Amino acid sequence: MRWAYHIKYKIKTACFLTVLITVILLSNFSELNSVKNLNLSVTTVVDDRLMPATYLFKITNALYEKRMLHESSQGGEAEKAAIIRQHNSSITSYIRKYEATVLTKEEKVQWAAFKQDLESYNQMEQKWLNQQNGQITHTADNRMQLDTRFNHIITDLNMLTSIQAGEGNNVRKS
Repeated sequence: MRWAYHIKYKIKTACFLTVLITVILLSNFSELNSVKNLNLSVTTVVDDRLMPATYLFKITNALYEKRMLHESSQGGEAEKAAIIRQHNSSITSYIRKYEATVLTKEEKVQWAAFKQDLESYNQMEQKWLNQQNGQITHTADNRMQLDTRFNHIITDLNMLTSIQAGEGNNVRKS
């Protein structure tokens, strides 16, 4: 009879340990999912928020370099045109990298506006740069149009940067 008494407590202990092990396993699976979600969030922040913000910064920097080059009186006109082409090439490279990231609907709309303004700016810049004889033609009207288009581009880039920051905050909250 005494063995039945011990079996009763051993079964209770075994059931308690089984429930405890099950709870620990479920907790581990839950923690594993949390770590995966954290990893995904960090990856999203880096790949889809930090890197695109870096690309926007580099595009902005290249645009300001071009603008300073337009305003500079140093160097030959052919040299300036070559450097401007290099900046255009690097901007194109960063545009491709930016477009390879995940964009929200709002970003896509703003990005399209930026690309349109950049194309308009580049066309005006081509008019401003007379490529056939290597001379830069300076007219007040061309300069004003170029400055206006430059300001539109910078506004677009600032809007995109704000969107990046907002989306980064949304990812952080989630």
